[in-house]
Amino acid sequence: MCIALGAFVCPSLNAAADGLAEQRQEGSSLREQAIQWVAYGKQWLARKMMAGSRADTNTAQVVCLLALSRHTGPIQTASIGSLWSPGDHDLTRVAMQMGLHRDPTMVDADMPAREVELRRRLWATMLELSLQLSLDNGLPAPISPESYDCAPPSEFTDDEATDADADPVSSASLTSFLLDYGLPRTNPLVILARTQRLRLQILHVVHSPGAAKAFEDKHRLSAELRAVYSAEIQRFLSLQKTASVFQLKLLDAFTLPFVLAPHAKFAASSTANPAYYFSRKVRMEVSLLLLASQLPGPKAPDNGLGELIPDAVSMTALATGTTISTGASAASAGPDALTALRIHCQGHLATLQWHAILALCLDMISELEDSFFPAINGASWRQLQETIQAYVTVLEQRVRTSAGAVSAREFLFCSCAEAYIGAMMRGDREVDQVIASAGYSALTLCCEIMEQGLHKRCTVV
Repeated sequence: MCIALGAFVCPSLNAAADGLAEQRQEGSSLREQAIQWVAYGKQWLARKMMAGSRADTNTAQVVCLLALSRHTGPIQTASIGSLWSPGDHDLTRVAMQMGLHRDPTMVDADMPAREVELRRRLWATMLELSLQLSLDNGLPAPISPESYDCAPPSEFTDDEATDADADPVSSASLTSFLLDYGLPRTNPLVILARTQRLRLQILHVVHSPGAAKAFEDKHRLSAELRAVYSAEIQRFLSLQKTASVFQLKLLDAFTLPFVLAPHAKFAASSTANPAYYFSRKVRMEVSLLLLASQLPGPKAPDNGLGELIPDAVSMTALATGTTISTGASAASAGPDALTALRIHCQGHLATLQWHAILALCLDMISELEDSFFPAINGASWRQLQETIQAYVTVLEQRVRTSAGAVSAREFLFCSCAEAYIGAMMRGDREVDQVIASAGYSALTLCCEIMEQGLHKRCTVV
C-alpha cells in the first residue's frame, strides 16, 4: 500500500514523463498498477470486516493507507461492486472502538513507549482523515473537541533526544521507534494534531444545521486557526532545518481549507455585499498559498513569490501579513515529489487544486471588474496572474501525461480565464477575441494530444 501511494509522488516517474515514449508508458503502467493494488487492499479490508474481525493496530494502519488513497488516486467503485468504499467509513468511530481516543498513559501506565507512540500517531492520523472527509462532504464534526484526551504524537529534536535529564529507557525506546519506522524526529503530524480541536469547532459551526452562523463567530475561529497554524509552522521550521517543500505544502493542503471554510459562503456574496469583501480576500489568499509551489514551466512566478516558494514558508504570510525571510530554509531541488503529485494525482488533492484555481480566477476577475483599489492592488494582481499562468502549465502537463483523459476542461477554462485577466490588465478592447483565441489554442492542443494517444493505441493493437 505504501508503494502504491508513493507511485503518485515518485520524482523519478515524474522525470520519466518528460523522457522517451517507453519511459512515459512505464510510468503510466506503474500508476495503473498502483490503482489496482489499492483496489485489492479495499477488497481485502471488506472481506475482513464482513468476517467480523476486530480491528487492531495493524488493521488500523491499513485503513489509514486506504483512506489516504482517496487523496492521490481515482475512486474505483466498479472494483468493489458498490458506491461505498471501505476507506470511506468513519475512521474516528473505528479509532474510538479501539480505545485510541484515550491517552495510552491513562489506560495503562506500564504501556511500552513504542506502543504509546504508535497509538497516539494512529489516533491523530485517523481523526485527521475523518476531518478531511467531513469537510469535503459537508458533514458536521465527527466528534466534539472534548470527546478525547489522547495527547499529540511525541516530538523530539536531536538535542532533546540526548538530553542527560531525559529518562534513558523511554528516550532509547522512542528513538528506536522513530528509526525503525523511518519517522522524522520533528513530526508534521504534530502540527495537524495541535490544530484538530480548532478545526472540529470550525466543522461544527460551518456544517451543523443548528450551529450559530454569525459572521463574527466564523471570522474569530478562522483567525484563531490562522494564528495557531502560523506559530506551529514557525516552530516546526526552527526545529527541523531541512523541512521539505512537500511536507509544508501538504500541511497547507490539510489546514488552509479550514481557514477558508468559515468565509466561503460570505466570499460568494462579496460582490452584492461589500461588507463581505474581507472574505473574498481570504479566499484569494488561501487559493494562492495552495497553488504556490515550484511549478513546472519556462518562467517561475516572481514579484516576491519566487523568493517565498523555494523556502516553502509562504503559508505564514497568511497569519502574519508580513514577508518571511528566506533565511528559514526549506529543502527543495530537482524533480520533486510535489510536482509529481500535482501532475499525476486524481483524487482529493486534484479536486483541491481545481477549487483553488477556480476561486482564484473568479475572484481575480471580480477584483479587476470592480477595480476598487487599483493603485494598492496593482502589484498583487500581477503576482496572482503569474500564479495562474504557472498553474495553466501544470494543467497542460496533466492533459499531456493522461493523453487528454483528465483536466482537459480545466485546462480550457483556465486558459480562457487567464487570457481574460491578461486582457483586462493590459486594457485591451478586443477582449472577446483574446478569449476566443486562447480557447481555440487550448482546444487545438487537447485535440492533438488525444489524436496522438489514439494513434498510439491503434498502433499497439
